[in-house]
Amino acid sequence: MIESLMLIALGFLVATLFAIIAMQLVWRRAVTLTLRRLENGESPAGGSDRSAEHDASLHSEIERLRDERDRLASANDEFGRENTRLSADAGALRDEIDTLRSQIDSAAAESADRSARLAAVRKELGNIETEMSEDAERHEAAALAPAQSAATSPENHGSAQSFEPGPANEDRDDAHILAGVKAAFAEQAAEPRPQTNETGEMETEGDKNARARSQSHISDAALAARIRALEAGVSPRA
Repeated sequence: MIESLMLIALGFLVATLFAIIAMQLVWRRAVTLTLRRLENGESPAGGSDRSAEHDASLHSEIERLRDERDRLASANDEFGRENTRLSADAGALRDEIDTLRSQIDSAAAESADRSARLAAVRKELGNIETEMSEDAERHEAAALAPAQSAATSPENHGSAQSFEPGPANEDRDDAHILAGVKAAFAEQAAEPRPQTNETGEMETEGDKNARARSQSHISDAALAARIRALEAGVSPRA
């Protein structure tokens, strides 16, 4: 057993010796070739060329990265300015929205106020119409009471024909006069049409003016008579 181990160790040592001898031979050959190249002026150009190419690519990459950095910085500044402008626009829009909301609230309050006032006016008009109807009924009843009492009393039958009209008749007369005035205004507002005189000829401008003055004089006379009658406390008789 010991002999086997000794033989193995001896073989390993012999192999190591041969390896060292071979390495020395290879080293000497490399040194010889290198010295020969240096003597002939040759240089290891392959390594320097690769280094130069690497440096050139590195410089180009650095330049590209610098350009990209400048572009990103410019874009960042542009984004900052755009963000500032958008923030200002958003603030202005918020202010405008607040103003519009306040205007809408004011308009809604004003509309509600107008609706309330309109409802109150309508209610007041209804009350006035009711009161006018009641007053008209009372006036009519008061006007008919003397006629009924005169009709039931034989001794007052002769004097019943000359009683003076009451307030109801005056109201009706006022309504007739108002209707006449409205009709006159409507005739004046209507488009004039060609008219003929009594002889069948077309009326001239002077005839039209004379007829208009005559009608105006008649209506003014009727209104004056009505006003005098109202001031005297009686209604005009036909």
